[in-house]
Parts: sequence; structure tokens; C-alpha cells
Amino acid sequence: MKMKMKRALTLFISMVMLFSAVATTGFAEKIYPEKVYQLGIDSNTVWKYLDDNTDPAGDSSSAGYERTSWAAPDFDDSRWKTANGPFGAKKGGADLGYGYVADTVLLGCEGTNCIPTYFFRTEFEVPTLSGMTKLVGDIQYDDGAIIYINGKKAATLDDTAVTPEKKALCHPIDSNTVHGGSNYRYFTQITFEVYDLSILKQGKNTIAVELHNGNATSDNIWFNMTNLRLVDEPIEHVTNLCISMGDDESKANFTWHSTKKDANTLSFVKKSELIDGAMPENVQKISTTTIMSNDINKYCNKATVTGLEPDTEYVYMISGNGFQSNQYTFKTGAKGNFNFACLADAQIGASFGDASSGVFNKDTDTEEWKRTLYRLDNEEQFSDISFVFSLGDQVNKAWNEDEYDRFLDHDFFKKYRVATVIGNHDTNSNAYSQHFNIANESSQYGVTVAGGDSYFVYNDVLFIVLNNANELESADEHKAFMEQVMEETKNINFKWKIVAMHESVYTVSNHANDSHIIAPEGFRNNIAPIFEEMGIDVVLQGHDHVYCRTYIMDGIEPITESENYFYGKGRDKAPTAVSNPDGILYLTLNSATKAKSYKIKDQDFPFAAVKNQEHIPNVSKIEITDGKFSVVTYRTTDMTVVDEFTIYRDSAAKAFKDIDENDWFYNDVDLMGKNGIISGVSGDRFEPYTPATRGMTAAVLYRMKGSQPETGNLDFADIPVDSYFSKAASWAVYSGIMPGTDNYIFAPEQNITYKQFANALYHYAAPKNNPETDAIKWCEDNGVDCGVNDDEEISRAQMVSMISKLKKIVDTVQ
Repeated sequence: MKMKMKRALTLFISMVMLFSAVATTGFAEKIYPEKVYQLGIDSNTVWKYLDDNTDPAGDSSSAGYERTSWAAPDFDDSRWKTANGPFGAKKGGADLGYGYVADTVLLGCEGTNCIPTYFFRTEFEVPTLSGMTKLVGDIQYDDGAIIYINGKKAATLDDTAVTPEKKALCHPIDSNTVHGGSNYRYFTQITFEVYDLSILKQGKNTIAVELHNGNATSDNIWFNMTNLRLVDEPIEHVTNLCISMGDDESKANFTWHSTKKDANTLSFVKKSELIDGAMPENVQKISTTTIMSNDINKYCNKATVTGLEPDTEYVYMISGNGFQSNQYTFKTGAKGNFNFACLADAQIGASFGDASSGVFNKDTDTEEWKRTLYRLDNEEQFSDISFVFSLGDQVNKAWNEDEYDRFLDHDFFKKYRVATVIGNHDTNSNAYSQHFNIANESSQYGVTVAGGDSYFVYNDVLFIVLNNANELESADEHKAFMEQVMEETKNINFKWKIVAMHESVYTVSNHANDSHIIAPEGFRNNIAPIFEEMGIDVVLQGHDHVYCRTYIMDGIEPITESENYFYGKGRDKAPTAVSNPDGILYLTLNSATKAKSYKIKDQDFPFAAVKNQEHIPNVSKIEITDGKFSVVTYRTTDMTVVDEFTIYRDSAAKAFKDIDENDWFYNDVDLMGKNGIISGVSGDRFEPYTPATRGMTAAVLYRMKGSQPETGNLDFADIPVDSYFSKAASWAVYSGIMPGTDNYIFAPEQNITYKQFANALYHYAAPKNNPETDAIKWCEDNGVDCGVNDDEEISRAQMVSMISKLKKIVDTVQ
């Protein structure tokens, strides 16, 4: 269907008044925008335009040449063509595809020797500026655009210069004859805002647009400004607020964009020190650096807060010259053991969306991203995270400020620290460095226009962040940086050393065979020995929009069999844990949105212990203690588990502070912990003498069964759907292992007796033709007992001891 916007008049000015009554007070509450002045720009607007591959500003080598002179109101455009939009072409024709057809076909876009720039001019009337706060426009463009009002630059869209061969030049468009923009496969639609209304005047105004083609072999071009309006809604003066990791856990690096140059004072205080909810007069005010951002309507501000205390809630706000933001709350993580969320490739703007319904990439990606952030902020599994790690490709187009808005402008980033990696889609612009305040960033190693290698320390864990998004990266360059890091941190006894980088060296999808990675002289063969030399434990990666967990890698060789592996889901499955590995675990994480996903390649990958692609967004939780690194990856759709793996140093039981190596059940807890069958009650506590319950029994047997066994369609009124033993209880009753109670009640919190527990083990493990029908006798005959009376309740220690003995029997049979 051809997209049109009907217009009754050449110039139509409308003012919309909206009111909403507040029943409790009887007063009307304003809903913004209260006033909207439509300025007569739509898809059918008549424009003067130039598509003859000439520079309207004249000869750039002549004296007095001004590149943007053609955008001035008094410029003589009488010799330009005149037509109405939409404007575009695909291989020289009008049909762009998906129902979008140009009314006016632009010349010079047939797929070879495409002209770099097209120019457009028209006029609009402003009835009044009184009470108005911003100019808002809706535009569709391909590939890049700069908008001028009365000769002054008002908005830049994908403003980066590109060579005719499609190589980004990493600087803004600075010529009327240069290619530029995103080189995206279809047009981008965006809403832009202009806050400096001094560029407007009451009465007649000139709007001019320069539209850039992405490269000389592009086969499509598009321009359609569908709306331009003045509104009175309040301006959000602070946007893109983000708290990046500091040098260590006692610091936090803040970044925000502001519409006001002087909205650059960061006030910071403990929440406990607020006075009646307000900042005290002697509140700490942090010095800030401020520069003009790539978004020409905003300033970039950075500040660092020091002296943060663990497990403490802070309040902060931004102010300056009469402006004051809302108060925001930020809480630090605990000292010692900690958890963080890890995700990859949000890549806002990468998916195609649904062209037939007019919903395009950014809307689709933004909604998925919101869901992922909601999971991190609200699900019990992530309630104790200290920060979030994003493994690159935060946005699809490195210079696109709208995509950064959609990535960052969420309450989530106002209250959690975030660590980020430079992805290949982030690297061709300094916009990345204007949105993230990176600690310990190198100006010498791994450097692109977006930034360089970096590192931070958190609770005695070293995180090295490598910028390997440039395909010309040198492993030796990264080695030099890592050696520098080791020297600077030589006095810290690290619990773990973790590397994060964007491009994966062990993956199973589209980028699995990238020559610069897998060639004999490629990055993988060069960087893996360096990681071994540096004592790296885990490497976190993204880029390929697929999930892959390797075996423990000895250099570039996978360790597929080892007595140190544990198999919580049976030996026919991948190991679920390892003890004291002599090698490195590599994880490649799937996309955190539906922006893009690739299929697993049909070839052998000896290094891959687990590979998964369900075209469902994923997010991982990583838990770190002195002796344990554990990762669990979830589907964001329903928070079910994709994969989980744990690395143990010495003992799994050592992670629990209420267990001693001399305890009689220590080895049982260790074995069951490594196999993922038991877990603590809370954090670092196992509570061995707490009574075992029916819910715990169902959970441990369900985990020992592995591979998500059938649960039947059973729901219990006393078990929340999101409970950790919900599926386990349904499976246990459905399988006849445990009895239910009356009226759909499972009684998960009911303590379990030795007899009841023995019955569950018997129905779980005894052969169907077993002559012994007495459950307790069968358990005792097989050495699975805890030496108590039949009706005596058992403790968690006794439960894990019996489960441990049962597993050894089951493993022997298998």
C-alpha cells in the first residue's frame, strides 16, 4: 500500500487542547503537549530539489565558498526542480519495496556510480512562538541526512562521512560531495527534536535537507518528511544518564547528556543523610567535564564519584543555573561475593521489523530491550546483581543518537552500574565514548575512534575489556595492554581474571569461519596462548547472536574428557561443572533482543560443549565467590534456563560459610553442589541442620533427572508459578515419585520424614520389576539411609547425604 498523508490545505495550522480531570482534587491536570501547531509539512509537500550531482554551494576551491550557503533563506533555488514527496529510487525505479513507492524518482541511484548527495528546500509558516518549547519532526531517510532551518543546522541523522567503497571515515559529513550515512539496507524513520527555537521566526521559514547516499554502489535512496510541528511539552533536559564502572568498586563514572550547557553539577549523598527527603546544604558536588555532543542539540557531561561504601544506598541529582533534575537512587553491591548480569548485542535498530504494518526496526528492538531490562530489574534471579555487563553492539549504527536514546533512556540505567564493550557496530564513531565513561581506558592499545582497551577491578576480580571489534586488531597489541594491567595491579591477589571482548573466537554461527579469526595466523591462534600466559579464567564474548559454551580450552584444544568434569544432566549431556580446571572457559552470549539472530552452522565444532539458538533473547547471571564462578543463562520470554555451568576452585562446599571441612556431610555437599543438584538457602549459607521439606525433595530429584523432564499439566494452589520448585513438584506428582495432597495442594513447606523421603527415592530409582517393595528396606539395602527412625524428620544435611549416595547408584547403572 502506498504511504500517503492527505492534506486539505497547503498550510494547515491546528492547535490541540487536551485536558484530563483529576477526580480526587477537582482540578484539571495538563497533559502535554497541550498545544500543537502543525506547520504544513507532510508526505505530499512540494519541495525544490537537486539531483544532478552538482554542489549547490558552487566550486569548493573558490574564494568565499560556504558549504551550507544553499540552505540560507535567500538562496536562489529557481533553477532547481520542483516536485512533491515522497522522493526516492531503487535501482532507478520508484518502488522501494514493502509498499513504499516514491512519487518523485531521484536520479543517480541505479546501483553503480551513485551520486553522493541530494538537496531539498521548502518553506513553512510559524503562526507564533509564544509558549512553544520545541520543534518536532518525523522523517524517513536513507542513508544520512542533515536538516537546516533558516540556514542553521538543526538536526543531524546518521552524520558520518563514508568513502564510495562504503568505508566509514569516522568523522561527520563535511562536504556536499561526500557519501555518508548508515548504509542500512532500508530507510530509517525517526523523530527529531530542536530545542533552540531562536532559529525560527514568526511567519515564513526555510527548511533545507541534504540527503546522503551511503556508497557508490547503493541501489536505493529515500526522503520523506511526514510531519513538522511546534509543541509546548516540557523538555527533558537530562537524557542518556548512565553509570559506568569505576576503577574499582569504590568508584562510579557518570555520563549524561543535557540540553543546557550548564546542567552539569552532580550532587551526591547517602540516602540516610537526606533531610526530609531533600539534599543537605553541604551536599557533595562533583566536578564535571562538559563538551558539545554529536547530537547538536545536546551537551555531553562526565563525572566520577569516589569513596563509595558497599551495600549502601545513595541519592544523586543534576543541576545548574536554576535547573534541577529529579532525585535518582543508586545502590552499591555488597563486599566480597557478588553477582552481575551479562548480555550481548542489544543492537538497537538492527532488526527489520514489520514493514507492512509500518512498524520498523527501532520500535521492535526497543520493546524487546525494555523487556530484557524489566527482567533484570524485577525477576528474583537478578535481585542481587551489582552491575550489568554489555558485550558490545549496544546500537546498530555507531553515530545514531536516536538508537543511543533507545538503549539508554530507561530508569534501569539510573540505578545500576554498567560495564560495556566496544562492538563492531559501535566502533566507527566517538558517540560510544560520549555515552559511556570508561575507567582505565588505554589511549595506546586497541584504539579505534570509539575508544581503546580498558580494565576495572571489582571486589578483587579483574575484568579486562578488549576492543577487538576492528578486524585489523593485533593480538600482540592486546598482550602489551594486558601486561601493563598486570603490572599496575600486581599488588592485588585476584580471585578471578575475566576478559570481555565483542568478537568471539569460539562460536558456531555466521562468524564461525571468519578468516581473520580462524586463519592459522588469525586472532584466535594468537590470543588464546596470551590468555593462558596471563592466567585468564573466563572469556565473555558476543557478536554472533548465538549461544555457545566451550569445553575448558587448553590453549586452542578442547578438553572434552576430564575427571574434573561433573555431569548434572547425565554423561550423555555436556558437563555442568568443573573442579580446578587447567584451562579457560569461553562463553559466547546470544542477543539480548530480537534485533538479529543467526542459525547454527551445520558443521563440526569440537570446542562446543553447548550450542543453542532458539531465536529467543537471552540474558545471563554470573555469580562469583572465592571458590566459584557460576553462569546461568535464561530466556527473557519466560526465564527458563538455556544453560548453566560452574567452575569450582577446590570445593563447592567451600562456598558455604556455615559448613566446615570436618563436617561428615561436607563431601556430599561438595559432590551435589558441583553437579548442580543442591544449592544454598541464601547466598553463602547452606543451613545443613534446617529441616528438609517436600519442596526441596522435589527440586533435588528434578535436578538430578535433568533435561527438563515432562511435568504434566499440574498446578498447585500453594505453589507460585515462578517458584524454584514449581515444575519440580508438578513432575514429582505426575511421575508418581511423590504423592500430592487433597484439593491441588502440594504442601512444599511441609517438613519431610525419613519414610516419606525414602519412598520418593524408591519411586525415583528402584527398578520397576524390583522384588523389594519396602522403600526404607530398599534404601538401606543399597546404602541410601540416614540412620534415623521412620517418622523422624530429616535435615538438609541428611537429605543431601542420601541424594549423594543415590546419585552414585544411578550413575553406576547408567
